[in-house]
Amino acid sequence: MGLTAAIAGQARQLPDRLEDLHGPWQGVVVLPVHLTWHELREFDVARQKPRLLLYSIVISQGRRNDVARFLNARGCGGPWSESSGS
Repeated sequence: MGLTAAIAGQARQLPDRLEDLHGPWQGVVVLPVHLTWHELREFDVARQKPRLLLYSIVISQGRRNDVARFLNARGCGGPWSESSGS
């Protein structure tokens, strides 16, 4: 599979609008085994680094409904824009 096909496959997993992301903004999220099978399954989404790790796992391993369930629209703009500005 080429890079273009891989990117297109990832794009199909994303909801159409940020408003479709209903994941938690606070607290600890425990990912199901189909997303991450090792011991790293709990993430405190109020903290930036664990939230970024959770988001990267869900985007790379999850299905469309996983992305909507575990990602929050508030968390999608801030973390990457904050870290990329330095």
